[in-house]
Amino acid sequence: MKDFNQQWEELAQMQRKAFEPMQNLNALALNAVERVTRHNYAVLGDFVDYAVAQAGIAKTSLAADLTSPKGMVEAQMAQTEMFADKLRARTAEYLELVGEVSAQVAGSAQSVAEAASHSFVDSKAEGSVEVAKPASSARRASKKAA
Repeated sequence: MKDFNQQWEELAQMQRKAFEPMQNLNALALNAVERVTRHNYAVLGDFVDYAVAQAGIAKTSLAADLTSPKGMVEAQMAQTEMFADKLRARTAEYLELVGEVSAQVAGSAQSVAEAASHSFVDSKAEGSVEVAKPASSARRASKKAA
């Protein structure tokens, strides 16, 4: 029969083993959040660059020629087309990121399911678990018997 301290050590070990897959999923989630945050930061940088470029075009056009807005509008349209192309590329990067993260999570979930099924089968094979009684309970039981 195992003593109380051994049972606590086994319990702690079983808990570490049980929560290990969840810690792996947490690491995957943290990695995904970091990647999305960095990507969002880059997209916001693109928005700032676009806004600064638009303001620069308006400023130079107004300073150069107040009577003809055609050149300013053409420059702004060209800048807007470049910005739209950047956003299309960023969208493709987002979709690629989602695909990678989904594949990682699916693989990790599959390994968690396999580990869980193996541990369930192993626990069934081991049979029942003996539970040690604290010393005070053993003394009370011996007093009742006497």
